[in-house]
Amino acid sequence: MRISQAYASLRGYDLYVWVHDADLVNRFPHIINWGLKTLLSS
Repeated sequence: MRISQAYASLRGYDLYVWVHDADLVNRFPHIINWGLKTLLSS
């Protein structure tokens, strides 16, 4: 395996962990609600 391929797979794993992070998933609806309230109030 080439180093660039290994690095790419590591980056992909980081992205997978970030996307599937439970805290982020739990926060996501709050972020959307905050965004909608901010847009509607402006």
